Amino acid sequence: LPRAGFVLSAAPLAWAVTSLLMPRILRDGRRPPAALGLALAGCAVAVLAFTLLVSTAFPVAAVTWTLAGIGIGLAYPGLYLICTSTERAGGLDATDLATAVITAEAFGGLLGRATGGLVIGAGPVVTYGMFAAFLLFAAYACRRTRSAESAEPAG
Repeated sequence: LPRAGFVLSAAPLAWAVTSLLMPRILRDGRRPPAALGLALAGCAVAVLAFTLLVSTAFPVAAVTWTLAGIGIGLAYPGLYLICTSTERAGGLDATDLATAVITAEAFGGLLGRATGGLVIGAGPVVTYGMFAAFLLFAAYACRRTRSAESAEPAG
């Protein structure tokens, strides 16, 4: 149980710490594209899915979830800025855009849990494999939108 708690805590902690470091990374002139973060998360989850075919190694699970959290931490701030930028919002103000993002996140979370509940019976390899595929698709789709590199941090 302690190992499972550690693994499940690794991703959100890595996400939080990476997100907190993003202003420093941006200030130093390094601007990792959001697609890179999503690709890192997708690859980490894919490695976890592959590893589950042969073992349930704690170190692999801890490292892959931590890398997935770092990937999301790299992607999320830039994507949030893009989604809430009023420059191409078609007349929507910042409050409308923030509300849309929060609603999309909440709906996406509910949809993800519902879908996850359906596929969990297929086993963890299939479930994590599908999750990795969605993350990698998101990295591809993100690459095709206005780059997070061009989004300036507020303030």
